[in-house]
This record gives sequence, structure tokens and C-alpha cells, in this order.
Amino acid sequence: MGENMVQMEFFGGETGRDRARPSPPPIPPPMGTEPEPAMVRVAPGRHAWVPKDAATPPDEYVMCRWSKQEDGTYAPVPVAGRYVRLDSRTATLLGFPARAGEDGSERCRYDTILRLGRAGFVDVVRVAPNTILLDLDSWYRHLADCMDNPDRWEEGSEDRETYLKENGLGGWKRFC
Repeated sequence: MGENMVQMEFFGGETGRDRARPSPPPIPPPMGTEPEPAMVRVAPGRHAWVPKDAATPPDEYVMCRWSKQEDGTYAPVPVAGRYVRLDSRTATLLGFPARAGEDGSERCRYDTILRLGRAGFVDVVRVAPNTILLDLDSWYRHLADCMDNPDRWEEGSEDRETYLKENGLGGWKRFC
């Protein structure tokens, strides 16, 4: 036996029965950062973040219509759906970060979201020049559909064909 090694059974220490008892596994150290959120393929070649609270997006703004009351006053009545203005900030939050443009400036492009709207996968509304609203409920429904069907955007799928055809991207044309 080497130095500092003692056969414990002879000196009243640990017995064979004690050694047979499994020791509890070590507790792992706490994570330094939160795990990254999951990504979902939302269109051909495009992925978006699935937020932790996907079912409860914030109600920062709401669209309303005016409803005339019996006493002659008007009260706002929320329109079904939760709309946000589609701009670079919103697109970045939805998983479409800014990219360097041809002139070197950073621009956030949300063309994919507009193409998804054109093909009917999400609801977008152009309410004024340079003002487009995205229905968040339709966006989260689209994310859920993409999670339920991971092969949705595969080559030859019906959804991919619709996306390409409605956006004039030519992938739907069959060549002889």
C-alpha cells in the first residue's frame, strides 16, 4: 500500500456495506447564462426565435374602433387581434436581426414577414404608406404551426410551393 492509504475496515472506519451505498451525485454549478431560446423554421431558409412567453405577448398597443354609446359619447372598442407596427425594432424582436446593407449601413429587413403575409401564412395590414401592421396572434399561430410540422418548408411541400408562387419567386414553375 502507498503512503497515506489505510484499510479502513481494520480501524473502525468505512466498511464494505458503507461503500456499497451510492453517494448522491454532485450538484452541478449554476448556469452563468440562461439557455438560448429555441429556433423555428418559419419560411424556406429562415428561422425565428420562439420567445419564452410565446402565448402572452405584451399588450403595448391595441387597435380600437370608436363605438357610439347611448348617451351620445364614444368609447374605444378593441379590434380582434393584437397588432404591432412592423419596423426594424419589431423585426429584430421577432428574430430578423439587422444586416449590413450594400452601402455598409445596418438595416433590418423584414421582407420574409411581408412574403409570409402575401402568401396568407400571417396577417399583415398596410394602413398607410410605410406603415404596416402585423397581427401578433397570427405570428404566434404561424410559429406553432411550424413547430407542429418541422417539414413544412421542405422542397416540394405544399406550403413552400404556395410561398414561392404567391411571391413570384419562380420556384413553383415546373420545367420540362
